[in-house]
Amino acid sequence: TPVPCNFLFLSDVLAKYGYSATHVQGGSGIFGGMSDLFMKKQNYSAFYGWESMELQRSAKNKRNTDWGMRDEDIFRFTVDMMEKNDNKKPFLITISTIDMHPPFEALYKTPDAKGIKLLECLYSTDKGFGVFWDYFKKSRYYKNTVVIVVADHAMGGGVEYDSFLG
Repeated sequence: TPVPCNFLFLSDVLAKYGYSATHVQGGSGIFGGMSDLFMKKQNYSAFYGWESMELQRSAKNKRNTDWGMRDEDIFRFTVDMMEKNDNKKPFLITISTIDMHPPFEALYKTPDAKGIKLLECLYSTDKGFGVFWDYFKKSRYYKNTVVIVVADHAMGGGVEYDSFLG
């Protein structure tokens, strides 16, 4: 069921200043009515969830489970989308990542994680974000784009988090 709400969203405020809004997420747009929430309630002009054919075609990294798209693929897709965008209007881009979501299946490993899967997932997300950020800070969008990146779940709770805290 889509979330019922009558809030003033950032996308509404920025629309008054000529901004369009795009959302990219590694999780399902169907789950929780997310695509409807963004497209109908928040008036986003584009929404890409893991069911999106464009996002599926661009993915280079597969998961061992059927749980969405890797963060690196989401960030690379966002870079490609921005490169192909010929719209001169400023825009809001919101990105929701899922590599930090259990079952903590890291794309990259680092010895600094000391075998803690949660930290390896954080490292993987960080590497993916680096791909996006290296592009973005040199792009034509740097001065007129609002970027918001969130994770599907906050870190906390569970064996991995307890192991991380020691």
